[in-house]
Amino acid sequence: MLRDKADFEDLWRLAQCQNRVECHVGYDFQAEQDSLILVDESDGSKLDHPEAFEAFIEDKFCVCLTATPSNCDEQGIEAETIKSLGFKQFDYIIG
Repeated sequence: MLRDKADFEDLWRLAQCQNRVECHVGYDFQAEQDSLILVDESDGSKLDHPEAFEAFIEDKFCVCLTATPSNCDEQGIEAETIKSLGFKQFDYIIG
């Protein structure tokens, strides 16, 4: 989290929103009304704490991110896990 905060500091400054971005570990915080929440490593969060994860994202605007590849074996454990978690995949290629 600290690395991400430092890496994106210039972006938040450029967008003039550095005072509106907060970084948290876990779900023990109260999000402001209509906030956009980015959840990194969401597959791990959902697997490790499924009830807390579901309760947290239920009534919030969330974008959940994972680096789990989609090009693995269709029958592989990662593909089956992502499918069973109900994640919708859009485009994961950056760069």
